[in-house]
Amino acid sequence: MRYQTAAALRAALEERLRQRAQTTGRSLSRLRKQVVFDRLLARLVQAAPGRWILKGAVALDLRLPARSRATKDMDVGRSDGEAHATADLLAATALELPDFFVFRSERARDLDEVPEGAAVRYRVRAELAGRLFEEVILDAGFSHGTLPPADTVRSFDYLEFAGLPLVKSR
Repeated sequence: MRYQTAAALRAALEERLRQRAQTTGRSLSRLRKQVVFDRLLARLVQAAPGRWILKGAVALDLRLPARSRATKDMDVGRSDGEAHATADLLAATALELPDFFVFRSERARDLDEVPEGAAVRYRVRAELAGRLFEEVILDAGFSHGTLPPADTVRSFDYLEFAGLPLVKSR
């Protein structure tokens, strides 16, 4: 990590995101959400390696950036159930990685498009330098049996300037 304080990282990150928004035409909110998806994914992979599969729009964004679309949530798959997902998410959000982000999560009650027990929604709040950075949604879907084979993707590159490595996920 090239920054000594959370405030210094936040200032540098905010400036880089503003510049990227201007040059790409993407909204600042979308870029901020992608940063949070990246940092949350780093924690999920470290806290519960091999138990999460990245799915949905964020996975497509990483695989096919030219065809990406804005999304408010990150979809993940698991082969177990809500209790294990919640425990792993709590462990992930408690991790202190060298990125100064602080995460909080809570179970939401508004995922009703799937059969009971097939998926669960969490609201995730990311703070940086003692202030809200962005809020996102994490939707976890459950399958019976083992997870399907998945390729490995690399995360967004928004924090490479700060010396943080890309996250590898499946």
